[in-house]
Amino acid sequence: MKYTILLLFFLANIFCGDVISALFDEHHMMTRPEREYIDKRYLNALKSITPETITKIEEQAKEGDSLNQCILGILFTKGIGVPKNLTKATTWFERAGYQGDSEAQHRLGVFCEDGLVSRSGLNGWMIALGLWADPTSGSYWYEKAAKQGHVRAQYNIGLLYSGLPKVKSFEFLPTDLNKARFWLQQARDNGYEGAQKTLNKINEREKDKNNSEQERAKGEVRISIK
Repeated sequence: MKYTILLLFFLANIFCGDVISALFDEHHMMTRPEREYIDKRYLNALKSITPETITKIEEQAKEGDSLNQCILGILFTKGIGVPKNLTKATTWFERAGYQGDSEAQHRLGVFCEDGLVSRSGLNGWMIALGLWADPTSGSYWYEKAAKQGHVRAQYNIGLLYSGLPKVKSFEFLPTDLNKARFWLQQARDNGYEGAQKTLNKINEREKDKNNSEQERAKGEVRISIK
């Protein structure tokens, strides 16, 4: 019993520590690509989150400020200072995205691709099973952000068109290597780490495919000669 209590105390400390860190440390709020490539306006706002600043963000978001609408969407996505709520996150990202906010558009692309879009909360079980994914809508939002120079959107839409990702739904985006290469090259030229590696994978896959087709063609010729 004594060791059980000590173990529970230890786990509680770890959990609470992570929660507290997540509120104040951007390294817990975001993945490394997010931290490195996000517009500094969003990052600075997220680093200074307090109950008072959240109130101001909500007020400005309701007044139509797209930057604060997007920040509010991020807070609801990650549960930073507010309860995690994908329905509210979707709503705020859409409001900002339709106003042309490229960060919100990119995050809508992620939501669509990963099946996180939530309208009423009733599709939670579908989200949990990965059945709500919609790569077609994801590509729509990614492209809107990518055309504005959003480097992560450029990489993600290139990856979608490449046929390399494992899509989480029964709907697949048709592979288009011309579009894939175009957007991945844009991301690479804008400094996105990993874009060239993905381009190399595409080229290697195409080379293997061509070699296989050539070997099959040679085999068919040998059979016809016999």
